[in-house]
Amino acid sequence: MARSHVLELICVYDSDRTWWTRYCALRGRVVFSKPCSLSELTTLNDHPHPSWQQYLAASPVPITCLAKNAVSNDLHYLVRDNTPSVIARCSHHQLIRLLSSDQIEACYGDLRQFDQQLHAAIERKFLSI
Repeated sequence: MARSHVLELICVYDSDRTWWTRYCALRGRVVFSKPCSLSELTTLNDHPHPSWQQYLAASPVPITCLAKNAVSNDLHYLVRDNTPSVIARCSHHQLIRLLSSDQIEACYGDLRQFDQQLHAAIERKFLSI
């Protein structure tokens, strides 16, 4: 059987991007609560992180970032309460979870570790980019 080809990567944040969530995130920085581990990779002071923008530009496939309340029904079924997550939309109409919240958290905000984890997951799932 041929490998499925990754057509898109979908990053789902552990937030719903409402004003209340943004307030809590800002307040959390003040009281040192833990932010979303995916946000640590993609944003810097509530703006796109320059290294993330470079990563997006260099990616061989589109990368879409969504708040958990913005996912479609098929993604919601796959993600459920395990956010943040990275999902691959593949040929043959498949959606496959590549990275779970624990795996993203293990990157400690390091984009190189994230990239290594992501490519290892793609290989483990017998996918190609």
